[in-house]
This record gives sequence, structure tokens and C-alpha cells, in this order.
Amino acid sequence: MEDTFMLRFLEPWHANLKKRLVKSPKVYIRYSGLVHCMLGIETFDQLQGNPIYVASFEGFAIEHVLNNISSKWNFSYYRSAKGEELDLILQLRDITIAIEVKCSKAPQLTKNNFSAIDTVKPNHCYVLSLVAEPYDLGKKLTITNIYCLLKELKTLEKI
Repeated sequence: MEDTFMLRFLEPWHANLKKRLVKSPKVYIRYSGLVHCMLGIETFDQLQGNPIYVASFEGFAIEHVLNNISSKWNFSYYRSAKGEELDLILQLRDITIAIEVKCSKAPQLTKNNFSAIDTVKPNHCYVLSLVAEPYDLGKKLTITNIYCLLKELKTLEKI
């Protein structure tokens, strides 16, 4: 199915850690509109009331990011056996960017997210959400939207 470009397999991030990591790929349907159609979701209100809403936004956001950055970036996700998770890890040269997708206008990171950030040690971490304007939380952590994240990643590509 991956050869039809309908699915995206996101491989797990790995490093020499003393943690048990999830080693199976994450699978995303690349076209969230197709999923919505198959489920009979016709309006945004119907989508918001559906259990698929959060997963659909995560897949949409990841697909949008990966389709709009240079192919020079390596990408993966991070998840430990304890549930520590980051939705997307981007690596280019010596730059590591961690991205956690939250389908919210007031996103909150969990203890497991912070633990994952401590393990991966990215140069910067972004929480990709539904905010209108990005804002910094300090400690190399920014809440942002898709447009501003892509702008930042394009800047990093030029460095």
C-alpha cells in the first residue's frame, strides 16, 4: 500500500540508549480527506465530534510538514515502551528538531512528552497546534502552527 502513496510509514527514531524503544513503524493515511469520506464525515462539526479527529489532525500535520520540507531531512518518530513519545523527529546535519502535534488552541505537554524531549535532546522542540501566533515557553520549546513551523524549518535548511 505504501507504493500507492496512500500510506506513510514513519520509522522509529533510534540511538544507543538504555531504554526499550518501540521499533514498529507508525502508519498514517496520507490523505485525511479520504478517511473522512470513508467514515461519512462531511462537515467540520462532524469531524470534531468523531473519535478520529485527533489522529486525523496528527496525520494531516505530519504529512503537511513532510511534503513541504527538503528531502535532505531525515524523519522518524520517538516512542519508548513506557509511553514517552514525540510525533516527529527531523534531523538535518547536526540539527535535531522534535515536533509534538496537539489538536488544541491551548496545547499541554505531558510528563511523557517532557521525558521524551530529555531523551532525544533536540536542538529545539515545537508543539504544532491550532494557535494563531507562535509563542516561546523557554528551554528551546515553542508552541506554533503549521505555517510558522514550515517557515522556521526552511530557514534551518539554509544554515
